[in-house]
Amino acid sequence: MAVSPSPEGEEVVGILDVDVEVDAAEATIDTLAVHPDHARSGIGAAMLAVAVGRLRAQGLGSLDAWTREDAAANGWYQAQGFVERYRYVHVHKEGGDDPRGFRSPEGLSTPVRAFAHAPLEMEAQLRAEFSRVYVCRQYVLNL
Repeated sequence: MAVSPSPEGEEVVGILDVDVEVDAAEATIDTLAVHPDHARSGIGAAMLAVAVGRLRAQGLGSLDAWTREDAAANGWYQAQGFVERYRYVHVHKEGGDDPRGFRSPEGLSTPVRAFAHAPLEMEAQLRAEFSRVYVCRQYVLNL
């Protein structure tokens, strides 16, 4: 968590939540956000530096983060030394999308909303069929 002085005292301007599984060799960034009034001021990088130091002290081998198609987020992770390891397609089926390919057990309607993962090779086909399709990326920083 990043704290900045304000007229009323201190205010939270950023959050970094890292998940470390018990007996795991790697950690995952679950949440990273900086208040828009403090964006691009180095707060995210400072929080990351603290987290990386703590993770190294615990003996973890890597830290990963997952993004979608946000160019700023992808660029930020790359600028921090993260390397893209994996990509896949994330599809959200909404109520107005074609229900083909989505089945429910007998007696239930077709799904109104659903999300699914697919290989990157299916991106063009899925973008033609569904309104919400995203390329998800896993970035990894070796500690």
